[in-house]
Amino acid sequence: MAAIAPVSIHRTLPPEEAARGDFYALLGRLFFSGPDQVLLNSLAHAGDLAAGGDQALGKAWHELVQASSVMDAEAAAEEYDALFVAVGRAPVSVYAGFYTGAMAIDHPRVRLQAELGALGLARREHATEPEDHFAALFDVMRVLAAGGAGRSPAKIEVQKRFFEADLGAGPVRLFALRMGGSVRVCLDACQICGDKGYFEQGGAMVCRNCMSPIVLNSVGRSGGCNPIPVPSRETGGRIVVSTSDLEAALPGLRGH
Repeated sequence: MAAIAPVSIHRTLPPEEAARGDFYALLGRLFFSGPDQVLLNSLAHAGDLAAGGDQALGKAWHELVQASSVMDAEAAAEEYDALFVAVGRAPVSVYAGFYTGAMAIDHPRVRLQAELGALGLARREHATEPEDHFAALFDVMRVLAAGGAGRSPAKIEVQKRFFEADLGAGPVRLFALRMGGSVRVCLDACQICGDKGYFEQGGAMVCRNCMSPIVLNSVGRSGGCNPIPVPSRETGGRIVVSTSDLEAALPGLRGH
C-alpha cells in the first residue's frame, strides 16, 4: 500500500510583495544598527526605482543610494549612535512605546507579546532588545509580507492590521523650514488630505496625496492644503515644540 504524504504548494511571491518584504528588511536593519560597509556598498550600487511609482519613495530611495556612495561604515556608526543611542537620552527613540507615552501598566510590549503569540511569532530567546524596537517591528512586517522560516506570507488584512496598530499609529511627523531669520514648524499633514505628508521639490512642498505644490513662503499659514502649523521656539541650538501645542494642532487632522 502506497504511503500518502501531504502536499505543500508554495506559490511564487508577486514582485510587489517581494519588494515590500525587502524594504521592511532594510528598514529593520537600519534601525538595528549603523550599516556596515557591505550594506553601504550594496546600496551604493543599487539602481533607481522603476519610473511610474510613488514619487516620494523614488526620491527618498535615490537620496539613500547617493548618500551610501559617499558614506563609510565608521561615519555611519557614529551618526547612528549620536542619533539613536547617545549618552543619556537619545535625540530620537527607536522604541514605539516612547511615542505613545506608554507607562509600565498597559505598555505596548505587553500587547505586542500577545499579538506575536497569535501570529505564531516571538522574540528570539537571546535577543537583547524588547518587542517594540522598530527593528523588531519591521522584521515582523518582513515575515508577514514575504514569509520565511517555513511559513507563508500572511493575508493582506493581517499585515494591514499589524502595521496600523504598531507602526502606522506611532510617531507624529513634523518638519521645519528656516525662512530668513525664523523657523516654521508644521505637521507633515493638512486638514484636507490628512497625514499623507509632503516632499520638497522645485522650491515647494508638494502634497503626496493631491500633488498640490505649496510655495515655501506660504508654509506656516493655516487652511487649504497648507501643512498644519505648530508653534515652536529655538533654544540652545534646538527647535522645541511643547506637548500642549502639539496636542492643540492634532485636532486639525479631523480624524484623518
